[in-house]
Amino acid sequence: MKKLLLLFVLLILISLSSCSINHIEDTNGEEDYSLCHFKKEDVFTYKSVIKVGSSTKSYNDKFSVSCKKLSGNYLIKEIDSDNNHYSFTIDYKLYSGNAYFVLIKGDKIVQEIIPNKITTIYTDGGYEKIQLRLLGESCEFEMDIIYGISN
Repeated sequence: MKKLLLLFVLLILISLSSCSINHIEDTNGEEDYSLCHFKKEDVFTYKSVIKVGSSTKSYNDKFSVSCKKLSGNYLIKEIDSDNNHYSFTIDYKLYSGNAYFVLIKGDKIVQEIIPNKITTIYTDGGYEKIQLRLLGESCEFEMDIIYGISN
């Protein structure tokens, strides 16, 4: 039984050590939040993300997201707009690393959300999906978002 358990633990360790998932390091300094590795258009094409210390809390039309370290393309929220107009109020704080945070409708970026300020965005009607996406390079962040159908 001990040999079987040891073999199982050994197989898990080998499989974990063969994973090549790494964070993308911030190489442009602590005061510069612009992307180094990614290009802004990667928000549409890059499909991987690695997160450490991630938390999401939601209640009705409010939610909070925080992460101690994130690298990759993170889909924060997706809404089927069903021809409704939406409003978003976003309090976004970026503490370290690099990030590009956007609101996308269909296949177009509606607005880039600037870190360390409160942003309000209104979308028009239509049947496209609305997405909040963050493209990050070893970034630590938190955000509070209130959203809903508007007139």
